[in-house]
Amino acid sequence: MLRFVLSVLLAFSLAAPAWALETAHLRYHTLTRHWSAFEELAPEARNLVKLTVRVAAPHATQPVAMWMDVSGRHYDLTVDSYGLVQVPRSPDIIAADPVVESNQPRGSIETELALLLVLPDGQKFHYSDLQAATDQTNALIRQAAGGLVSMFLPTITGVNFNCPVGVDCSITLHRPSGDQVLHADKDGKIQLALDPALAAENPPIESSVPLSDVEPSSD
Repeated sequence: MLRFVLSVLLAFSLAAPAWALETAHLRYHTLTRHWSAFEELAPEARNLVKLTVRVAAPHATQPVAMWMDVSGRHYDLTVDSYGLVQVPRSPDIIAADPVVESNQPRGSIETELALLLVLPDGQKFHYSDLQAATDQTNALIRQAAGGLVSMFLPTITGVNFNCPVGVDCSITLHRPSGDQVLHADKDGKIQLALDPALAAENPPIESSVPLSDVEPSSD
């Protein structure tokens, strides 16, 4: 399984590694590197995806916390159970380039850009909404590679739904032949492979709980 990493996409290269923090804090522009390249794309080329940051701290002895202060306003950058951080993005924050602080010791965490799919609703949508977002992701991958056609380029083949921790979570595909129910695994993830049959049916999909972290996946 080759996991698609957005740093590949937004660095406009085929090998943009994650990096380790040298101190317990860093500048905002470092945390959000390559976002400007994404924001320069035409809105219609990126309206079905959004950027966030994933934090990895395999040796952390306490939950990872991150925060920043901008013009007297305090922002807590909550890190969820999947390491995803919702990073505020606005002209005043970009101009201030604040210090983003962490409760972790020097060199103990890594970050990378991550991509989430944008759905019209976090609990009820259609298969075509997933297909449109993954099609856009595939197009961005090709654009990032400069149009290079290569067997080494990842192709999005499915979707991962990240469920809230400790919640009984499932999604139901209301297919013409009957409902198909997919339950979260022990890690709270639901995997759905892209399928031409589902594309033809375009079934309504309903989640038992609202989902905000929906990620593309690749083989």
